[in-house]
Amino acid sequence: GALYAASDEAENEDRSTSYWRIWLFFATIAVLFKYYWDIYHDFGLSPSNGFMRADKERHLYYEWFYPFISVLNLVLRCGWCLSLTQWSVHTDILSTCVACSEVLRRGLWNLLRLENEHINNAGNFRASSYRMFEKDRP
Repeated sequence: GALYAASDEAENEDRSTSYWRIWLFFATIAVLFKYYWDIYHDFGLSPSNGFMRADKERHLYYEWFYPFISVLNLVLRCGWCLSLTQWSVHTDILSTCVACSEVLRRGLWNLLRLENEHINNAGNFRASSYRMFEKDRP
């Protein structure tokens, strides 16, 4: 009986480790893809250019702000992703810290996303709210 229970417990631990590795693999892919999307598409930054815009004159914040936010975005995104696991330590303090860091990350994301839209849209006048009225129809 005791030997069977010990072998069953070891088998469950191996299965848990395998699930953890699979989850970690897919979570890493998801975090890296979302980070890539944030940097290139949402923020309009280029890591090959020191996490700055191609046109350095067209930014609203200090130059040190962009690389700092780029690294902070990755760190906070990883912290949030790891908080989703059942293996992490769940305490009220940890949950509060993760929630506050996610609010901070999303706020900073909004700053850079809005800046990117402003810079790309202000000169091109892409925004329009044209509606066809009865008198405009052929």
